Amino acid sequence: MKKILITTVTLEYGGAERVAVNLANQLALRKYDVRLLVLKSNGPLEKQVFSGVKLVYLHIKSLKFGLLRYYRYLNKYSPDIVISNMRNVNVIIGIFTKFLNFESIIFREATTFTSLQTLNSLKRWLYLRFFSYTYSSASTITSNSDYT
Repeated sequence: MKKILITTVTLEYGGAERVAVNLANQLALRKYDVRLLVLKSNGPLEKQVFSGVKLVYLHIKSLKFGLLRYYRYLNKYSPDIVISNMRNVNVIIGIFTKFLNFESIIFREATTFTSLQTLNSLKRWLYLRFFSYTYSSASTITSNSDYT
């Protein structure tokens, strides 16, 4: 049975969080071994998680200070498929995949890159190269629109 890990930052009300819970629930109904890894804290969406989904909390206060704990969990659990739906987590997983081996990595991108237009050309170029490097690890990238 495939081990699937879906990562979300919190279980507060939000589009990305709701997508993570709905996806975890549907995969669990199809009898996959699904874990929903919550990096920071629980929230009201916790009540909507089906019993077939194993909830795991890392309780980290900040992503940059919780990187080692997140890396260790990924290394220990060793999922076959990793799904992330937030840009900051996508980037972290993209870096981790240079050291860890996953069968498939799926990123969901919902944030537009319009904020990059305000950066000077060197910073914009660096950001785009960095995203290109980290996102190149993904097997699949889904987006909400042509602008994300």
